[in-house]
Amino acid sequence: MTGWLAILIVTGTAVLSVFGVIAVRRRFAVEVLEKQHEVGGFLYNALAVIYGILLAFVVFVVWTSYQSTSDAVASEADQLVDLLRLSEGFAPEVSAEIRESLRRYSRSVVDEEWPAMREGRESPGVEREIEGLWRVYVRPASTIPRDSPLYSESLQHVSRLADARRARLSKSGSRIPAMLWVLLLAGGLVMILFTYFFGTRNLRAQILMTAALASQIAFILFLVAAIDRPFDGAMRIEPRAYEKVMQRIEASSRRGP
Repeated sequence: MTGWLAILIVTGTAVLSVFGVIAVRRRFAVEVLEKQHEVGGFLYNALAVIYGILLAFVVFVVWTSYQSTSDAVASEADQLVDLLRLSEGFAPEVSAEIRESLRRYSRSVVDEEWPAMREGRESPGVEREIEGLWRVYVRPASTIPRDSPLYSESLQHVSRLADARRARLSKSGSRIPAMLWVLLLAGGLVMILFTYFFGTRNLRAQILMTAALASQIAFILFLVAAIDRPFDGAMRIEPRAYEKVMQRIEASSRRGP
């Protein structure tokens, strides 16, 4: 679906740009347009440099943010797996309680928090589950030996789990400001419109060059929009890592202590 959407947007932009070239050439003779080359070329080069730097900066920022979001998701899943492995060193009843708490947490993330993040929200249910996981380890009635190396190691992983979740949530609400989108779209439109007022004797060549430029700008802006929304965009991150964790938990439960 993402590929077809990209093709539709890029192709549509290219076709519209071609219509613009043809409309301008019908209105102005090529001799008139050629007179604008010297001054227009200088201004166009300046605009191209400014817009190119802006696009490169935005792509770098959103891609870095997307990668860090993906890393936070992977880190959170890794902490769950590590806690599952460490739980096998505790007494059977404690191990079973930890597994159940991890299972509920993972299920809540998939069923509740993932849909909520598409709207920039978090799930209170997941917050309760992580608090419940903390209580398994720190409540006074816990039978986990506090002097065990497994206990201190487990606490560190629970803390990292909470940190990774907070990083994931902070990224879910992060968006490119609306004013920056206005600048990106307006700048792309100006870049395309500017090409209409350069004339070449070969109309077909000008149409191809303009369509290529429009396609490139449209594709880059589509890519920015896709990765700017990591949980509901065209390149959204799916909760497969947590589903794999739940499968491991189920397999661990079947094996028993």
